[in-house]
Parts: sequence; C-alpha cells; structure tokens
Amino acid sequence: MSAHEFDAHADSYRQTLDDALAMGGGDSLYYAERKFAALRAFMAERSRATPTAVLDFGCGTGTNLPFLRELFADAALYGVDVSSRSLELAGERHVPDCQLTSYDGKTLPFDGAKFDVVVVSNVLHHIEPPHRAATLKEIARCMKPGGLLVVFEHNPANPVTRKVVRDCPFDVGVTLVRQREIQAVLRELGYRVASLWNIIFVPAALKKMNPVERSLRWLPLGAQYALFAEWQG
Repeated sequence: MSAHEFDAHADSYRQTLDDALAMGGGDSLYYAERKFAALRAFMAERSRATPTAVLDFGCGTGTNLPFLRELFADAALYGVDVSSRSLELAGERHVPDCQLTSYDGKTLPFDGAKFDVVVVSNVLHHIEPPHRAATLKEIARCMKPGGLLVVFEHNPANPVTRKVVRDCPFDVGVTLVRQREIQAVLRELGYRVASLWNIIFVPAALKKMNPVERSLRWLPLGAQYALFAEWQG
C-alpha cells in the first residue's frame, strides 16, 4: 500500500488486526508479545552486547515500541514509517526516549552506521518483491558493523497464516516473504544469517503450551518466523 493508504487505515489498524486474529483467541498485543519473547530469548542465548541505538523500521502505530523500550531499557529508540498518521498515533503512546521520524520509502533519515539493532516486524510483505533488496540495503547503510537485523514475517507455509492475511483488509494483494528468499537476499547483500526460528505454533487459547515452542524452532510451520542476521559491513 502507499503512504496515503496506510494513513487511511491507521485509526482502525489495531481493531482491524484484532478482528483478523480473533480466530486464534488472541489479539495484536498477544502476538507482538510472542515475537518479542523470541527476540528476548535470542539476545539472552547469544549474550550480545547491550545496544545503544535501536530502530523499529516501519513502526506503524507503535505497537512494538513499548516492547522494545522494555527489552532495551537504556538504548536510544527510534521509529520510522511512511505513514504520517500512524506516526501521530505512535506518538500518543508516549514511549520514553523514543524519536519518531517520517520515512520517504527510499532513504532513511539517518547517518550511516548508527544502529546496533534494527527490527523489521511484518513490514517486508508490504514491500513489492523487486524492491525488498534495496530496502534491506538501505537499512544496512544505517547499521553498525556487527549490528543485528531482526526480521519477523508471516510464514507462507502455514495455512492459517495465509487465511489471516487473505482476510485482512490492509494485506490485500501482498506477496508473503518466503524464508529461502529472505535468506538469499540478505546473504547477497553482505549480512550473515545467524539464526532462523519458527515461532507461534499454538493459538492464544492454548498459550499454556508456549514453552514447547523452543523445541520446534526448526520446524517451518509456525505462524511466523524470526530471522536474525548480522551486518558484516
């Protein structure tokens, strides 16, 4: 969608997403929590240095920003998006020490080698496939060498995910991102793919089973996947 179309959906975004996710018994906040539980686990397991600057690329209305603030309490936090209305709504969350900036869809408004961590959460499928490599290259320009790129995406191999996407008004016409595709693009650009975890295997109604997901990371049938890659520039 264009920036104008995202603006048009911004005020109803959360309710629309919650309606699409209702079949699993959860809402957008629940599934955001599951994604950032995966990021927290990765950071703990890899004993990575504490980041000083973190970017939420395509932050939308800011759902992820409180999770990032909690996870990276001492880092400067930034969010960018093409939708000015979404950024207004994100600002109403009043996340401490968080700078929100408009993005023209091509060039990020930052100097090079600024960020230790960049999170791209369910954004790439909104970018036309021919333009995804350019977007990831521009993100790399703004990352410190050794910086961590975190990509969360819908898993096209999961039939429930495909139904949720198909029924969601602001996902009309999108092309989901296959795991092999994103890994190949990242390696070609100079990223090192550290891990790819499959996540969210059980609906919210069965959340007591969430602890078993750690043993299923290898199984490419989760509702989403989390890809962790280091910039080698």
